[in-house]
Amino acid sequence: MTDEFTLPVDVDVLAIYPHAHYLGKDLRAIAKFPDGRSETLIHIPDWNLNWQAVYRYAQPFRFAEGHRDLDEFRLRQFRGQHPQSQ
Repeated sequence: MTDEFTLPVDVDVLAIYPHAHYLGKDLRAIAKFPDGRSETLIHIPDWNLNWQAVYRYAQPFRFAEGHRDLDEFRLRQFRGQHPQSQ
């Protein structure tokens, strides 16, 4: 599953908060700059619900208006009983 949005204004990025409960398998957020560069903001290849938290960057950084963010989520497929209901 992917989602993408374009910033309407300049923003200072302080943290990121990946959120996928029990469904997440592999989560990644990628910054797409107007000049074509890309940078991974966070990648958690083996998602665990206990890692659903705010991740603060050591140094804030600025994204200019027009910057795009692409979020990619690979989700788990459950057969039988969902782990949350156990």
